[in-house]
Amino acid sequence: MVIFIDDLDRCNKENIVKVLEAVKLFLDFRGCIFVMGVSIEIIVKATSSVAHCEDGSEYLEKMIQVSYGLPPIHQDDMKIYFEEKISLFSYNDILNKYSDVIIKSFGDRITPRKIKQFINNLNLQIKISDNKGLFEKDFYDENNNKIILKIDHYIYWNILKEAFRINFDSIKDNTDIIKMTQTAYKENEAQIKNSNFENIDKIRYEVVKDILKNQMLREIVINLPDNAEIINILKFESLAVGQIHIETEDMKGMREHYRSGAMVKIEKGPFLYTEEKIKEKIDYDYEIDIFPVTIEEYCKFIDIKKPDKKELDNWISLEGRIKEKDGKYIVEKCYEKHPIIYVSWYGAKEYAKWMKKRLPEEKEWEKAARGPNGWIYPWGDEFDKGKCNTSESNNNDTTEVDKYPNGKSYYGCYDMAGNVWEWTDSWYDKNMDSKVLRGGSWYYDQEYARCADRDRYLPEYRNLDIGFRCARTL
Repeated sequence: MVIFIDDLDRCNKENIVKVLEAVKLFLDFRGCIFVMGVSIEIIVKATSSVAHCEDGSEYLEKMIQVSYGLPPIHQDDMKIYFEEKISLFSYNDILNKYSDVIIKSFGDRITPRKIKQFINNLNLQIKISDNKGLFEKDFYDENNNKIILKIDHYIYWNILKEAFRINFDSIKDNTDIIKMTQTAYKENEAQIKNSNFENIDKIRYEVVKDILKNQMLREIVINLPDNAEIINILKFESLAVGQIHIETEDMKGMREHYRSGAMVKIEKGPFLYTEEKIKEKIDYDYEIDIFPVTIEEYCKFIDIKKPDKKELDNWISLEGRIKEKDGKYIVEKCYEKHPIIYVSWYGAKEYAKWMKKRLPEEKEWEKAARGPNGWIYPWGDEFDKGKCNTSESNNNDTTEVDKYPNGKSYYGCYDMAGNVWEWTDSWYDKNMDSKVLRGGSWYYDQEYARCADRDRYLPEYRNLDIGFRCARTL
């Protein structure tokens, strides 16, 4: 008797161990064979959690008699598989034209299952648009030139969605990125083709720079149509189809995208404080914002509050990427998720009050940044320019508040090293004339990004690298 067990690695740890313990009961039965198709790394991790087993690999060695690791599927074989699957479609000639791009864009993550999902999702979107008559409809660009919706557009959009998820999320949230990328490409086409990115590095928008420097991604974006209505059709049809995206726990931790006003709980208790790492204690639970307050959030605040000129001047300088137009405040394109800047302590305090929160005390900020063990930086004791936005990172500007997931603090807070200095509610010294700022900024180097570093300014001061986050007592 042969018993095949598949997808065991999709179960939780407790159930994985229960199944394996049950299999062990049958190991001495003649004529009874168990065949398992699993990810060995996940099984080892699960069995390592068994109380009497410190080494998961040792646990498995006592059970498994024969093991065979499946080799990765070669891209040439995946291309053959792909072409077989699309042969049934009336537009298979178009899909065939893009087979190399589709296969290469998935890279090492490609599997037959992903290919089938991609084709099925794509086919459904195309059928829906066909039934709506969208392929026969005339669209027009900004110069009044006629454009038509093509199957090619759906193919490029879906490659972007499936193979370049982070970039897709940015474009989905701000479709103007497509136009900016296409314009920058036309202006610098010759240099880009020669891998000369000197002019590209001067572009202020990080996402546009990332796209233009990636040949595969660049080809996809510059071939999307220059028409907002078509892009919205692609956007909403693709969002309605194929919503299942399975991520590992590690991926989930790495891809916690920005959520407006999201907070994390910091439990009361001791921690190491200041440069001298003295033992300090906060005797109450509190919450602190996971992300710094963004330009978009602050713009919404002043748009609703509608302060008079005197109040507004006391809160913020509008040279910080917020503009007033026809009595409404708007954010400069592509800076919505960047931290607010040019805000005074008074402006930060008013926003926090409006949100029914407050500014964090200096101790609260430092504990949230360095954790209970007194780390030098939010992620540990060694500086890494790839985990924050300081002068070493060469961004020369603020970045989106969720850009550095690897730089999260012990408690999960983003941007507590670099990007912008953050106002706290604490006085710097007994003179009580200057408020404490923490965290360093994009303009300063790693020394100022240490969790214990302090700076100070008068409450009315504001600058191109000063922002804040909020807190509240539980």
